[in-house]
Amino acid sequence: MDETTSPHSPNEAAWAGRAEEGDLAGAVMGGRRQAASEALSKLTDSAGLHERLPMMDVIVDRLVRLLTTGLRQFTSHGARINVADYSIHRFGDVLQSLPERSLINVAVAEPWDNKLLITADSDMVYAFVDVLLGSPKSARMFDPSRSYTSIERRLAGRVLDLVADNLASAFEPISKVSFKSERLEVNQEFVVICRESNPTVMIDLQVDFECGGGKVRIALPYVTLEPVRKKLVQMFTSEKFGRDPAWERHFHSEVQRTELAITGVLHERIVTLGEVAGWKPGMTISLPISVRKPAARLMCNGVPLYEGEMGQSGGSLAIKVEEATNLEQEFIDALLSD
Repeated sequence: MDETTSPHSPNEAAWAGRAEEGDLAGAVMGGRRQAASEALSKLTDSAGLHERLPMMDVIVDRLVRLLTTGLRQFTSHGARINVADYSIHRFGDVLQSLPERSLINVAVAEPWDNKLLITADSDMVYAFVDVLLGSPKSARMFDPSRSYTSIERRLAGRVLDLVADNLASAFEPISKVSFKSERLEVNQEFVVICRESNPTVMIDLQVDFECGGGKVRIALPYVTLEPVRKKLVQMFTSEKFGRDPAWERHFHSEVQRTELAITGVLHERIVTLGEVAGWKPGMTISLPISVRKPAARLMCNGVPLYEGEMGQSGGSLAIKVEEATNLEQEFIDALLSD
């Protein structure tokens, strides 16, 4: 074979060129499909879900207030709680973002018939142990590679149960629910309670005591919240939701001191304009009332309040209140009289 002769025929060279073009086109199409899949995933996973659950913002605020009081009563130590993160993610991403050696409490929502996760990282677990056992922070000598002891798991589990109880109290204006602990886990593979693509409400709470602190994470899958979704999409559930007892007492006391102008009416009579035009000084206007027991009415801004008997007390006219005015019955009587 001559050295200038090509080892491949023209057909083979053309076929190889088309193969390379096909591989390049396949790579380009594959990249476009992947980009489209990622874009679709962003649209269908968590985008816009938070806007459809506006009541969750109020529930998170209530949880922080309730948990601050609950931890102070349970541990006899003050705790500072801040919302470090509150967002919507896929359940699989929530599991992957959990710190290593997190203690995970799998709780059952009754009567929603589903589950949620309440976790504490290792710093939070050891902070709970320090607070409940009263040991100073400087005395802690924990090996980060060792497993939790049964005492540590039990103490941290009790605090996580307290978080679950306060979360149930935060949901009370929405729905009566209780979160019962099912088990404690450390391995993330054993806490898959729904599909990885399921949208999940993730609440990260930074809890700090004097001896240390850490993060408590609450993962509420969307399937768990589905029974109360119609209530969560509302802006307000009722006028009693999120009420402040101190403000109620202040408002009640201020209303009690409000001044009103009360008018005493002996009788009302409907007359024509012609009769009024014929009135002259000295004329007597008759009223169809009983002289022995004249009825009177107390009114405020034209609204009848009470009815009673007209009389005298200490040289002044007085009205003895006998009953409250029944506006509904008066309306019916007026219709029947017409």
